Amino acid sequence: MKFITNKISIKAEEKLNDANDVYVGKHSFQDAFHHGTKDDFANHENLFEQPLMGPFKHESEAGIPTQHVSSLRPNHGPEFDKIINNIVQEKGNPMVVGGFPRDHVLGKESKDKDIEVYGMPAEKLQKILSKYGHVNAVGSSFGVIKLKTPDGQDYDFSLPRRENKEGQGYKGFQVQTDHAMTPQEAASRRDFTFNALMQDPTTGKIHDYYNGLSDLKNKVLRATSERYAEDPLRVLRGMQFAGRMGLDMDPDTAKMSESLLNEYPTLTKDRIMTEWMKLAEKSEIPSKGLKVLEDTKWLSQYPELDLSPQNMQTVDNIVKVFKDKSPEDKNALFFSALTHSMNRPEIESFLDRIGLPLDLQKRVLALKMGMDSPHLRTGETFDDSNVRNTSFHTSPESIDNLMHVLGAKGGDYEKFHNRAKELGVNQKPPQPIVTGKFLQTLGVKPGPEMGQKIKEAYQAQLDGKINSPEEAVDFLGLK
Repeated sequence: MKFITNKISIKAEEKLNDANDVYVGKHSFQDAFHHGTKDDFANHENLFEQPLMGPFKHESEAGIPTQHVSSLRPNHGPEFDKIINNIVQEKGNPMVVGGFPRDHVLGKESKDKDIEVYGMPAEKLQKILSKYGHVNAVGSSFGVIKLKTPDGQDYDFSLPRRENKEGQGYKGFQVQTDHAMTPQEAASRRDFTFNALMQDPTTGKIHDYYNGLSDLKNKVLRATSERYAEDPLRVLRGMQFAGRMGLDMDPDTAKMSESLLNEYPTLTKDRIMTEWMKLAEKSEIPSKGLKVLEDTKWLSQYPELDLSPQNMQTVDNIVKVFKDKSPEDKNALFFSALTHSMNRPEIESFLDRIGLPLDLQKRVLALKMGMDSPHLRTGETFDDSNVRNTSFHTSPESIDNLMHVLGAKGGDYEKFHNRAKELGVNQKPPQPIVTGKFLQTLGVKPGPEMGQKIKEAYQAQLDGKINSPEEAVDFLGLK
């Protein structure tokens, strides 16, 4: 592999003057990052000091140090600052790792509070943290210490660790903490370059040892190092990250991912389900995530999937209605859109293969029933019985959600949907007029005959033949 080395040095024109952003001219760091070019950054100090390197390169051939990006420190709160200052006073070197640095650079909020501490043994770190709240060292064998402060904040503190591959799968590792590791060495075990970013909580400076910022800017999903090929779960993590951020996988990373294909059976359904549900809940362009499966040959593990352009457009369309939806609704709608072209056995096979919870599987299958209902109509070629029957066929899902999926596919169902709202069946089918209690008042005893009459009466109600108790009595001949 050939590595290209260059250096961008950017000088200052104006000082940082905002507590939440690094300003570049009249634009924030995030604005420049998202919309700027290299020329836009010219003449600004300390924004970038970076070699342009290929993947897996720790240092440029000219000896240029790895890159650092300045950003003002985000506000984690006074209690967090006390903890960090205490660690620093005791000669520890804390770094915020995980999703927070990545999301901070992208201008997104992040709930992740993962701090990796260098140069400090676990016992000393645990002693410091115990002064600030309840310490749970249940993960201490993996170098993880959880802290819950009196104000209800949860933090994960960890020590850098070495992971030695000893067997197949994501569990086939021997883990050993090593507080003497450097941040750059520790970052090399991260899956993707943008997840190897670190942030100094005392200054806000972003440390970027593996060109993660460049990859984010260029929408590239790239492995941090050859160690990526030690864990098959990383391929599915790559899938959901690509969907969330609209990334294309680097060809070398795709080849490493393909080499992990034989380890797919080592993944548990829980782990597989987690990554698929993240794709469903957090994606902005899910087709990018699905393309990762195609690029890595991992699509062979999901033979039911049809990644035709029309189906890819459908899943990209469905996430546009997600903003105010619950995670459960997002999953039901996403997997309904993803599987809309499958038949029922194929849907059941795929959803079981990825470990989707049974309650969500039922919702997806209910939406499929609605899509396949013989009463569903486009345009104006329908009557009220079509609407009521479709609502029943879609139950326990709703016509409202069915319309989201059909809208993502494309089709004119607006009048059908509006009529469902007018009839009050857009959320659930009509309440039955004829019930067991109703029939008992008319002398019908519980049993098969009662069940059959309830079924016949309800179908007649859906068809518009029964609209009142009196009409039900006449229909059933119970005068």
